[in-house]
Amino acid sequence: MSLSSIKGTLKQTLQKTVNLSLSVIIGASGLAVAAPFLFSQSAMADSNTTTFDSFNTGSVNGQNGWSATGPYDESIVDNSGNKALRVSDSVTSGSFGDWVFAAPLANSVGENSADNHFEMQFDIAAAGQSDPAGSHVSVSPDRGDGSRMSYLRFEYQADGIHVFFDDVSDAGPIGTTATFNETDIATMTKTASHNIKLTMDTLTGPSNDIVNVYIDGSLVHTGTSWENYYRYDSEASAEQSPRPVDTMIIQARGTAQPGDLGFLFDNVSLSSSVTTITVPDSGGNTTVNNATPTAVVTSPSQPVNVTVTNGTSNAGVDYSALKANPSDNFVQVPATTIQTQSANVQIQAGTTVTASGSWNGVIIAPTVQTNASVTIPTPSGTSTTIGTVIEVGSSSVSLTFDQAVRILIAGQAGQLVGFVRNGVFTQISTVCTANDPSTQLSANGDCYINVGSDLVVWTKHFTQFVTYARNNNYVVQPGDTFYIIAQKVGLTLAQLEALNPQAGHPAGNFSLILPGDILNIGSASAVSLTSATKPSTSSSAGSNGEVLGTTTPVAKALSTSTTKPAATVASAAKASSGKILGMQWYFWLVTLAILATAGYGIYRYAEGTETK
Repeated sequence: MSLSSIKGTLKQTLQKTVNLSLSVIIGASGLAVAAPFLFSQSAMADSNTTTFDSFNTGSVNGQNGWSATGPYDESIVDNSGNKALRVSDSVTSGSFGDWVFAAPLANSVGENSADNHFEMQFDIAAAGQSDPAGSHVSVSPDRGDGSRMSYLRFEYQADGIHVFFDDVSDAGPIGTTATFNETDIATMTKTASHNIKLTMDTLTGPSNDIVNVYIDGSLVHTGTSWENYYRYDSEASAEQSPRPVDTMIIQARGTAQPGDLGFLFDNVSLSSSVTTITVPDSGGNTTVNNATPTAVVTSPSQPVNVTVTNGTSNAGVDYSALKANPSDNFVQVPATTIQTQSANVQIQAGTTVTASGSWNGVIIAPTVQTNASVTIPTPSGTSTTIGTVIEVGSSSVSLTFDQAVRILIAGQAGQLVGFVRNGVFTQISTVCTANDPSTQLSANGDCYINVGSDLVVWTKHFTQFVTYARNNNYVVQPGDTFYIIAQKVGLTLAQLEALNPQAGHPAGNFSLILPGDILNIGSASAVSLTSATKPSTSSSAGSNGEVLGTTTPVAKALSTSTTKPAATVASAAKASSGKILGMQWYFWLVTLAILATAGYGIYRYAEGTETK
């Protein structure tokens, strides 16, 4: 069947159709209100399901709301103890309104309806596996008169049943000719029944409807509807607007193949509801909220700016429409900004996102988690205060990026920062040395900078990010020396001494410190959990006014390597002083006193024995 047959006779039908206007009588007052007005006030989700088991064999026409008034090869048949609807292309036609229509929903779905999400689902199987190649039927969302808003065709070929999907591209203006784009989206076996589901979100405005096709539970294709055909094509001039839908049509067009058995349909369900998605406007902007928490991106090149309304649950950005194959675990995305009250995310144009496993293409917007959801290792003698915990990306798989992504965590400047992956905490200790550190970061790398009152993390992976502060005071523990403490808290020996001129007994004698003494270990951002080399402390300005490569004043004043000094004799002596063979000097003093007393006693005893 040629594509022209899909479109060729639409003009004839469109000229015969009118936009039926229903009215609703409210109460005894006799007030008549137009149905579209009522629908715009409240959502009225609806659904129905047909199994055919209660139907009589023969034509489906007139049974439980189904209709089929034309002279076509359709009938209710026995199917291994159950009943099913059989439709073939033994008789074909270019007409529309007399084909097979499912029992309609009470509430239609469309841009001007309260319900704007439509689903149709059914099981389909080959009725006769010997039917020749080319035998076919099509199924479409419809409003009951042939005004189809999407299209699936099931066609026998040598290797199985091929599934074709057609959508429309037409940028307008009114009077242009639409292009129908056909894609072979799947090949199914002839020997088994398959479940088909088509979902359609009819969003306000042109070129933004979303149609998803699932086969046996897996998403196999994402496209758009026929809205722009009705909006712009001259053939639709009798009613130049997208059509609402409330049913599905089953038909066979093109060349008839007499004697074909066709296909069996069963478990047909239709539903209408309010969509939970939104799409960017012509400027790339959209807002998500609890009613529509997901922003769907359909353009691979238009920059996207998503604003998340405060309090929105499960907010996210869906890039699945950009996948070359729905089963892919990677996708290249346009420049994207996700703005929330707690954090902002910026993804660079052309970034490839890769998941560690099967992925639906959705990136979860930054979400605040409870402080108790993470555990940060804390050196003995110190305490840790968590500032905020932000989860971004996906809760089921790890997401990585081939270009650095910028995460701004509001109000957390001066804090330490790290991330948690698979329950393991890792501190981000590298300070970014450039405004765009893409060349600085390795795979899965991270760095951070302070920007005004905010903390910015550049990263190549998404997970839980944690800001926190370390208590500035350290309580000396038994067995501590200045050198051991410096190693614990990530300072050099010289840094720790410079922060504590009052320490020691007497003051300044760093060789003698006692358990319970309190030392200053500096500000939070100067303290590290690891002995990694401190990043550059140059203060060159970035293009965004950020002071790059800087830390807090304490860190800048004490900017030296955190590795053990290559040691002068004096510094080595300080590092080891306070202990003799691993024990504090005063333990040795007591031990020597005991030994001396014991020795003196032995001496006196021996002397007395000799005298006797």
